[in-house]
Amino acid sequence: MKWNWFAPLPPAKSGIADFTVNLLPTLAAHVELTLWTDQTEWDLAIEKYAEVRQFKDLPSRELNRVELNIYHLGNDATFHSSIWEVASRHSGLVVLHDICL
Repeated sequence: MKWNWFAPLPPAKSGIADFTVNLLPTLAAHVELTLWTDQTEWDLAIEKYAEVRQFKDLPSRELNRVELNIYHLGNDATFHSSIWEVASRHSGLVVLHDICL
């Protein structure tokens, strides 16, 4: 099974980045995962579990070749506005990490 995972990644100061890192070992044991980010830097240790790609030039066809696109959204536009833009154009599961969203 293949999943695309859109979320902030460390060193981003985001609880969702921490959430992602904590789940990676378990997810990677069961799913072929690609992590998508708009960041220019991330903790290279996470590449042990999943490929990391930047989505500034997002290939739509690749998003359609997986079983699930997962978009993680929180309350800080600094980390989540670009993820929201992708989620609004491509189908998938949106995970809201804040009840006020």
